[in-house]
Amino acid sequence: MPRFLGALAAAAFVLSGCTIETIKYRDRPVDDAGATAMDAGMTDSGGRDSGALDAGADGGGDGDAGPCGVCAPGSYCSATAGCVSCLTNDQCPSRSAPACTDSACQGCRSDADCSRFVDAPACRAGECVACSATNHGVCDASRACDVRAGTCSSWPTGSSTVCEYCVSDAQCQPGQLCAPSSSLSATYGPVCLWRIDAGLPGAPSGDCDSSAPFGLPFPIRSLDGVNATVCALEYATCRTLTRYGLSCVDATTCGDSGHCVASRCTYSCNVPHACPEDRACSGDCAL
Repeated sequence: MPRFLGALAAAAFVLSGCTIETIKYRDRPVDDAGATAMDAGMTDSGGRDSGALDAGADGGGDGDAGPCGVCAPGSYCSATAGCVSCLTNDQCPSRSAPACTDSACQGCRSDADCSRFVDAPACRAGECVACSATNHGVCDASRACDVRAGTCSSWPTGSSTVCEYCVSDAQCQPGQLCAPSSSLSATYGPVCLWRIDAGLPGAPSGDCDSSAPFGLPFPIRSLDGVNATVCALEYATCRTLTRYGLSCVDATTCGDSGHCVASRCTYSCNVPHACPEDRACSGDCAL
């Protein structure tokens, strides 16, 4: 009996030791950081908490968190400038402000800023448009670009000549420019006028007096932005010249500075080369 009781006591001691160790193991995660799988992602020590909020913090997306906190919708996070209007051109959808410059959407600086707009690939005065003086854009090759509007016109290229309306230099004949003004006494146009240095048949070839009545050398900046001297009218406007010789009842038919004489339109002059077709000047251009 004593030997049996001793063995029984020893077994009880071993069992009690296992129970104590088991309890200690269960309690240990409370004190030992990261000891069990359950701990990962539930505390602030590195798992799930840090991942969900930090994802994309520096990516620059709409409403992103990160060094900026949370940016307002439509703005983007810059690591150096905080919440900004844009980081790249693609974040500037407006054709009037297509370029991301200094973290803000601003006007285009070149055609490259407009290349993503299929219908407006040309940069004109800071805006992406269909065409410009230097980029025919989406216009048909046979049609002139209206460079002031930035749109494709219905006017054929090369279809206008001296004193005729134009929307770009390309609409005028070779050697001519589309001039917004061409007289010291009256501004008119835009119309096509000869460059003084044009050497083609009928052109001034350096001397405006040879292109009567376009005897006035006049510096202009053409619609396409070309700086040059053209031969302009000195005593009339194109409206008056194109009505010269027309039948009239009164001066309203005869243009800006014209008047009706013997039922025909004419205009005042004081030198022979002021009149068209070598007509005589006797106060008015002879009819």
